[in-house]
Amino acid sequence: MTASRTTTPDATDPARLTLVEAVALLRRRALCSRELVGACLRRIAERDGPHSPDGSLAAINAFARVYEEDARAAAQRADALLAQGEPGPPLLGIPLAVKDIFPVAGKPLTAGSRVLAGTAPARCTAPAYAVLERAGMVMVGHTHTWDFAFGYPPEVVGNPWDPRRSPAGSSSGSAAALAAGLVPAALGSDTGGSLRGPSSYCGTSTIKPTLGAVSNEHVIPCASSFDHVGPMARTLADCALMLPLLTGTAPQPLAPRPGHRPLTGVRVVLSPRTHAAETCASAEVLQAVDAVVALLRALGATLLDCEPPPFDQRGFWSLVQADALAYHRRMGYWPARRERYSAKLRELLEAGEREPLDADGYARLTRARRALAAAWERWFAEQRVDLLLEPTTQWTAPLRAIGEQTESETPPGANLTSFWNHVGLPVAALPAGLGADSGLPVGVSLIGPPASERALLQVGIDLQERLGVPTPPRRGPSTTP
Repeated sequence: MTASRTTTPDATDPARLTLVEAVALLRRRALCSRELVGACLRRIAERDGPHSPDGSLAAINAFARVYEEDARAAAQRADALLAQGEPGPPLLGIPLAVKDIFPVAGKPLTAGSRVLAGTAPARCTAPAYAVLERAGMVMVGHTHTWDFAFGYPPEVVGNPWDPRRSPAGSSSGSAAALAAGLVPAALGSDTGGSLRGPSSYCGTSTIKPTLGAVSNEHVIPCASSFDHVGPMARTLADCALMLPLLTGTAPQPLAPRPGHRPLTGVRVVLSPRTHAAETCASAEVLQAVDAVVALLRALGATLLDCEPPPFDQRGFWSLVQADALAYHRRMGYWPARRERYSAKLRELLEAGEREPLDADGYARLTRARRALAAAWERWFAEQRVDLLLEPTTQWTAPLRAIGEQTESETPPGANLTSFWNHVGLPVAALPAGLGADSGLPVGVSLIGPPASERALLQVGIDLQERLGVPTPPRRGPSTTP
C-alpha cells in the first residue's frame, strides 16, 4: 500500500475544500458562497466533460445536468444571510451534488434511464434532499446513475483517477464528482453497495446508515426494502455534518480525538470474509487491510477472535427482483417500455417474471432476513463488539464497460457490500491508501450494530486522521489520461 496524498485548506482553490473546511471559511467570512459555488461550476466546466447519457472513455461525466443559474442565485441568497452575521442554517452556502433518483420539484428526473427520457419535471421533492436544502446547501446539479440505479452497461461515468476505469456503482456520478473536486458533498443511495463501492474506487468517504434511518420517500427505488439513503463526501468528518440532518437527530460535529491511543477500549473483529476463499481480496487490498489492523492496534483498539453469525444472503436476489418488478409494473413502465431498459435491468425484471414470488414467499424470506439481522444484533451485544472490519471492495477500480454488449471487468461475486443491505446494519466506508501495484484507491468498511453511526464515524475519523485522504493526479480537461 502506498501513502495517500492529502488535501489542506486552501481558499485560493475553493473547489478542493472539504465540507468542514468550507463551512469554517464561510462562517469566518474568509470565503463567500458565490466564490465557492463559482469555483465548483468552473471545475465542472473544465473537467467533467459533456454530461452525456452515453458516456465517453475520455471523460469523467459525473453530472447528468448542471443547474448553473439556480446555483448562482442560491449562492447569492446564502451570502446575503451570511452577511447578516446570524448563525443561519448549519450548511449555508455549501454546494451539493444530488444523485439522479432524488426528485426536486421543477427539475428533470431521469434515473439514468431511457425509460424516463422526455418526461415532465418532478412535481415533488424528496425529503432527504429537502432537509439539506433547508440546511442551506446549494444544489449544483443531478449526477449520473445507472439505469434506475441498477442496470448497466453502459457505465457513463469515468473514475477521476483514470477515466478508462469505472466508479462501478449506481452512485458513481456522486463519488466521481467528489474525487474530481467538482463539489464538496453529495447525496447518494445504496441497495447493494452503491454508496460504498464507488467511494472505495474513487478514494472518497461515505456512511450507509441503519436501514430506515433516513427517509427514502419519493426517491426512485431500485429495490425499496433494501434501499438506503446516505451522505457522500471526501472525509467522514464531512459525512458527520450531513448525517444528523438526514436522520433528524441533533447535530454532533465530530473531529479526530487527541492523544496517542484514542481507540482504547474499542473492540474490533476482522471479518472472516477478508481471507475466505470465495471472497478473498486482492493482494494490494489485503495489504491495506493489514495496515489498518496494525493502525487500530497502535491507536489502542483491541482485536478480538470471535466467530460472527453466518453471512447468509439467501433470498436477497429474489426479494430484489420482486421489489423492482412490483415498482416498474405499478408505474406502468414494464413491460410497455421493455426495449428502453438496459440489458441488465431487463434481465432482472424478466427473471422476476419467470420466478414470481408470491405473498407467502415474500413474507417467508423477509422473516428469515429479519431473524438473521436480529442474530447479528445479538452477537454485537453479547460479544461486546464495537465494529467489524473488512475490505469495502475486493479489487481496485475495474475497467469501464461502455457499449451495450460490453461486460465490465468486475469479476463475478466480487461484491462484499450487499450483505449489509440484507441485514440493514450501518457501515462507514473510508479510503485506506493506494494500492501498491495499481496506484488506485483501496477502501475499508467499519460495520456496527443498529444505530451505531456516530461511534463508527468517530473511529473512522480517528483512522482517517492518520491514513489521510487520497487525491487523484492532476489531469487536463476531460481528455484521455
